[in-house]
Amino acid sequence: MYMIIILFFFSLFFSLFFSLFFSLFLSFFFRNGSMGSAYINSLPLVQSHMYG
Repeated sequence: MYMIIILFFFSLFFSLFFSLFFSLFLSFFFRNGSMGSAYINSLPLVQSHMYG
């Protein structure tokens, strides 16, 4: 029973960490111009993969 709760909190923390990581990546690529637009185009794909 406790294992399920621990796994739930771990997955929640992992998704939060990944969203933070992707936002940092976005701000980094924004300085490189063309790479930033390519990342923005792939962002919905990443979100649908994570939460789909």
